Amino acid sequence: MARSRSRRGAAPSRSKAAGRQTRAVSRKQPAGATTEAEVVEDAEGMGMEGAVAIITALMLFAGCLFLDYELGSHYGAGMFFK
Repeated sequence: MARSRSRRGAAPSRSKAAGRQTRAVSRKQPAGATTEAEVVEDAEGMGMEGAVAIITALMLFAGCLFLDYELGSHYGAGMFFK
């Protein structure tokens, strides 16, 4: 990469100031070091989402049967109840 020209009368750059040497600090872990992770297992059985889905399906089915019963008993137009 090309070096830029320094301005006249400008202060020297930090790396050249007072003979200071820079040290690079590595952020890598040593080869033998490993990080431990806690293993979390999923709970057995059905979750909340599954239970809500089953209850919703049962209520929908019961509602359809109740509507068919009302149509059959009052109007004679039900599929299952006449």
